Amino acid sequence: MKDKEMREFLWDLYYLVEANVPIKEAFETMIDTNKKHNEFYIKVVDSLAEGATLADGLKEAGFNNSYYINLIDISEKGSFLKEMLYDICNLLEEQEKIKSLLKSSLIYPAILMIFALITMVFTFTYVIPSVSNIYTVLGVEQNIAVKVILRINILYPVLMGLGLFITHTYFKIKREDYHRIFLVGSLIQNLDKFLYYKMLTNLLHRGIPLYQALEIFSDYPRKQLTKLWATIKEGLYSGMTFNKAVENAGGESPLVINFIKISEQGDDLASGTKRCEVFYQKSLEKKLLYFSKVFEPMVIAVVGITVTTVVLTLLLPLYQLFQNM
Repeated sequence: MKDKEMREFLWDLYYLVEANVPIKEAFETMIDTNKKHNEFYIKVVDSLAEGATLADGLKEAGFNNSYYINLIDISEKGSFLKEMLYDICNLLEEQEKIKSLLKSSLIYPAILMIFALITMVFTFTYVIPSVSNIYTVLGVEQNIAVKVILRINILYPVLMGLGLFITHTYFKIKREDYHRIFLVGSLIQNLDKFLYYKMLTNLLHRGIPLYQALEIFSDYPRKQLTKLWATIKEGLYSGMTFNKAVENAGGESPLVINFIKISEQGDDLASGTKRCEVFYQKSLEKKLLYFSKVFEPMVIAVVGITVTTVVLTLLLPLYQLFQNM
């Protein structure tokens, strides 16, 4: 399933479970309403009919998101499936909302970059050759800057650099190394930590022990964060408190560590993780706003300076010629 289809599926399942419809009947209902994934729903129904749990049924039917399957599995064992489905659905909605904000922040700069490239292509393929011909006709003496611009077409290095940047970003995404993507990596890291603390808070509120909650996150989709949380888990097993384990793992804000430390001392860890969730949510909103405000003028400034410098350098000898006439 694609992200949108998975959200719709989980929301449908939640509404049916909330209405006290048995799980097996809920999936039988969805067979009639969503023909695209009929085979998936039929496999789940068959597994449930054989006595499998919902988590096992989803796994056998090909639902390949281990993280959500683990959350459903632990909620079935703790008898809070309805609440967990609601938490997962809200988590997916938050993720989609932030992704939409990020995409909308990128649309305008992307359009600017396209028009900027068109402007640069026009400048270097039409304006510069035309000016070069005028120099030849008028016998204008070319200074060093003009000679460099006429001999070295800056457009090609720019296009090559852009191509390398796109290729580099593509391979980062392919390797799921999202946190190192230029400019966007910091936003993705904040989003992941916000979603992590949000779900951790929900699990602690449901009475799930911290160790068990951290085991679930071992299947989180981001490899960078699963390594971080594995280090935190090792710290806890070695006898550290949660705040010490988080501090020892590195990569966390001192403010977040203090939130956890104070809540642990008050024997209310869930309140500390809730503060961490709010902290990363606010931080993410600020970064999105900063990104949208800085990236757009940065693109305009770079292209504007490049084109203006080139054009003025080329026109300066002509201006001097006309002054001497």
